[in-house]
Amino acid sequence: VQMASGRPEDARQTLKSTRDAYPEEVTAWTRLIALEQHEGNAPEVDRLLKDARHRFGDVVPIRIAEARIAVLRRDDDVATTLESLAELPEDSDYTPEEQNALTVTLAISALRVGAFDLAERLCRRYADANQNDLYVRLLLFDLALKSENTEAMAGVLEEVRGIEGEGPTWHYGRSVVDFLEAREPNLEASEMERLCTRAVSHLDQAARDRRGW
Repeated sequence: VQMASGRPEDARQTLKSTRDAYPEEVTAWTRLIALEQHEGNAPEVDRLLKDARHRFGDVVPIRIAEARIAVLRRDDDVATTLESLAELPEDSDYTPEEQNALTVTLAISALRVGAFDLAERLCRRYADANQNDLYVRLLLFDLALKSENTEAMAGVLEEVRGIEGEGPTWHYGRSVVDFLEAREPNLEASEMERLCTRAVSHLDQAARDRRGW
């Protein structure tokens, strides 16, 4: 509230008081780090991160804070930093929920800086741990579409079919794959026609299944 009211110094003092009152609460530290980053106080951000790592060790909230700071700073090695943060220590005691939170944050961060290969690997990690999550599979489909990797796209669609059956999302995705495969060079005219016909059929079915598309 104090930040929204344009009173960063009041917000800083409140957060410092909270941190001092509850020194074992990592959230108080990460909020203070976020405020200093918002204010452009890089030296203080680095100092707070160092102190927080010393106090809490290699915990997920600190890794998430580091990822967000790396994205905001956009240093030349931002992708390398994110990749390092994505590596889970062998002796990690992160809970599944913490691992999911870290993976999602890093995947979004990788997308924001254009590290699409890393984003795809992180989305795949999350998808493997969350078998019924449709959204992450749509994201994986879009990432594969960027490189027109029809094999990867088809694989993701099989996972989509396992979640919601041959619904409108699956039919639409299959139409995209068929159209891309129909553009392959040196393709026989009859095969091109077959693929295009099937693509249109999938689009029509998607439209019937979900009115308004």
